[in-house]
Amino acid sequence: MWIPYRSGSALGDAAVQTVGTAALTNLPNIEDIQNQQGIYLAATGSAGAYAITLIPAITAYVEGQRFVIKANHDCPASPTLNVNAKGCRSISHP
Repeated sequence: MWIPYRSGSALGDAAVQTVGTAALTNLPNIEDIQNQQGIYLAATGSAGAYAITLIPAITAYVEGQRFVIKANHDCPASPTLNVNAKGCRSISHP
């Protein structure tokens, strides 16, 4: 049996964890992890201009950030990604 921990506390099937003053909901449970749920965000947008919305929102782009998306249409030669309306950035992938 595998039990995930955060800061010394077992998460198990936790639904709410408090971070700062905000309560984060919808933390993954064991079944979600086993089924690889929540490992990407479904993109919106069109013609290679993908967009996603994170909750909570990012305040700015930071070097080294990674976002995993499920594209909603074919990928053109020079796709972009706009996260929380912070501006389009070129997409790089392995």
